Amino acid sequence: MKSIRQTLLDAGITYEMLKTKHSGTLTKKGHVILNHHLHISYYGRISIGTPPQDFKVIFDTGSSDLWVPSKQTREDYNCKILKKYDHSRSSTYIANGNPFNIVYGTGYAKGFLSEDVVTVAGIKVKNQTFAEVCNEPLRLYCANYDGILGMGYRLNSATNSNPVFTNMILQGLVKPIFSFYINREKEGPIAGELILGGSDSKYYRGKLNYVPVSVIGLWQFAIDGGKIASGESFCIGGCQAIADTGSSLIFGPPKDIIPILYAIGADPRDPNGVVDCKTISSLPIITFTINRVDYSLSGEQYILQLTQDGRKECFSGFAFYNGPQNSVLTLGDIFLHAYYTEFDMGLNRVGFAKTVKSKYKY
Repeated sequence: MKSIRQTLLDAGITYEMLKTKHSGTLTKKGHVILNHHLHISYYGRISIGTPPQDFKVIFDTGSSDLWVPSKQTREDYNCKILKKYDHSRSSTYIANGNPFNIVYGTGYAKGFLSEDVVTVAGIKVKNQTFAEVCNEPLRLYCANYDGILGMGYRLNSATNSNPVFTNMILQGLVKPIFSFYINREKEGPIAGELILGGSDSKYYRGKLNYVPVSVIGLWQFAIDGGKIASGESFCIGGCQAIADTGSSLIFGPPKDIIPILYAIGADPRDPNGVVDCKTISSLPIITFTINRVDYSLSGEQYILQLTQDGRKECFSGFAFYNGPQNSVLTLGDIFLHAYYTEFDMGLNRVGFAKTVKSKYKY
C-alpha cells in the first residue's frame, strides 16, 4: 500500500504546499503560486465578483480571453464538480450578453460575455470582460482546474476586448511584464509561480536573453534553427515559434517533429509517443537556437514520466500537429520548465534564462 506521503506526491501535493495553503502567502500581491495536474498542466487561483467567487485557471500565453464555467454549465460527466460563476451573487456584475465561442486544439468553449471585478494575487481589475461558459472543452471535465485566463495580446482576443493583464497595465496596477517559473520536480517547494509586473532572478541562472516578438497577438518569435545531437536537424533555415504556457508539450509540423521522434525512439504512428524508460539517460540532446543563443533539452527534461498503478510509463514531450498544416512550433511546458520565461508587453519581447531548482520556501 502506498504511504500517505507518496499518494500526495502522485497527486502533485508536497508538504511545503500544504503548509503554504495555511500560511497566507497565496495572496502575496502580484505573485500567483501554481499547482499542477500530473506535472502536465499548471494552474493558479483567481476570484471574480463581489463577494469573491474563487476559481482555478490555467494562465495561458497561447490565448487572450478569460472564461470560467457559468451557473448554466451543462454537466454531462461525473468525474468533476465544476466551480460555477453565479452573477446573481455579485454586486459588481455588469450584464453584457454577447455570445462567446472559442476553439482550442483539444475542444471548444461556448457561452456568453459578462463584466465584473477580477482579482489575481491581490490585484483587482475593474470592469473586466470575460466569458461565462456553458459548454466546456471535454478535457477540462476531468482536470483539476475550472477555466482559462489568457495572457496574450488583445489582437488575439476572441471577444475583441482587453485581456486581464492588459487591463492591469491600463489601470496602472502593474508594469507591463510578467514571468513564469515552472517546476517539474516532485520534491520542490512549489509547482511554479507567475509573477505579475516583473521577474525574480532567484529562479534562473545568468541573465535573461531576449528575442523580439515577431507577430503581435501571440507571443511569437523567430527560431534560428534546431539540431539533434545524433546529427539530424529541424527548423532548417529558421522558423517561427510561440511560448505557450497553456500547452503541455512541444508541438510542430511533421517535417520538424518526426525526425526528433525517430531520434528518441518514439514511433511517429503512435499517438501516445511511448518511449522506453530505460533509454532516457542516453537519449540525444535537442537544441533550439533562439536569437543566436542555444537552448538545450536532455532526455530527462523532454520525456514525461508517469506512474500508473505502481508502473512507470514514459512518453515523448514532442508531438506533431494533426489536421491543417501549421508551420509554427509551440514551445509548451516541456520547454518552459527548463527555461524561466519573461513576457515583456511593453517592449514586445520574450526573455529566456536557464531555470534553477528553487529552494525558496513559502
